[in-house]
Amino acid sequence: MATIKLVVVTELRKPTRSILAGKAPFFVGQGDTDLVCGSCGSTLAEGIVNGQLRDIIFQCPECGEYCEQTLLPPFPEVQVIRLSAGYFDFSTLSAPIKCPPDVAVIGTKLSVP
Repeated sequence: MATIKLVVVTELRKPTRSILAGKAPFFVGQGDTDLVCGSCGSTLAEGIVNGQLRDIIFQCPECGEYCEQTLLPPFPEVQVIRLSAGYFDFSTLSAPIKCPPDVAVIGTKLSVP
C-alpha cells in the first residue's frame, strides 16, 4: 500500500475547493493508496486510487491542520461525483463513505464557515 503525505495548507483566504471535516478516514476504497495528514500523519483517506480525490482540502481531526494533495498524477478514466457547495462535516456519519475504484470525487467552490 502506497502512502502519500498531504501538504499542509497555510492560508485559507478564499477557498475554491471542498473542505472536509469530521471523523477520519473520510473515504475508504479498494485501491492501493492511503492519504495521510502532512502534519501529524493521521490517515485521512485509505485504499483509494491515486488521483481519485481531487480539489479537496481535508481538516485533520487529530491536529486540526488543513491538508491537500497538490500534485496530481495522470489518472484513469473514472465516473465523477460532484459535491454540492458547502462545508462538509463528516462527524455525524457512522462510517466513512465507500468509494469504489472507478469513482472520483470533485469539489466545488466553497466558503469557510
